[in-house]
Amino acid sequence: MATSCANLLQCLFITFKAFTSKKLTVPMRLGHIGAIDWKLYGFTFALGWPLALERFLNAMGRTICTRLLAGISNEVLSAHSLANTAESIIFMTVMGFGTVSTTLVSQWLGARNQDRAKLFAKESLRLSFIVGLMSTTKWHLSGITL
Repeated sequence: MATSCANLLQCLFITFKAFTSKKLTVPMRLGHIGAIDWKLYGFTFALGWPLALERFLNAMGRTICTRLLAGISNEVLSAHSLANTAESIIFMTVMGFGTVSTTLVSQWLGARNQDRAKLFAKESLRLSFIVGLMSTTKWHLSGITL
């Protein structure tokens, strides 16, 4: 519940800043609704829908799993929640790194520099492996057993 409230407050704050800030590169004003580049949004949607579907199905699967486990007992649900938290320590670091890497590779591809994009993709794959290995090692050394 606290996480949901914090996310809601963050969303409201960012939305408020987006509509009131004069320092944004692309200012958002309600009076310019007719000037939206629908072709750009269509292209962005075409690129992003597979990831959105994957995230939706992942969240739906976790919700169904939690609902099924809640029907067994509170202890099982608590153990499942603890295991998910421990698992998140490992994969959230790597997912964040992957998001940054994807953004930077996309920028190089957008700049029509495929050689630089390939070089950065290889380097980010290597660094992602190292970060994942470090996260896993940290988890194993912490002594948490599931």
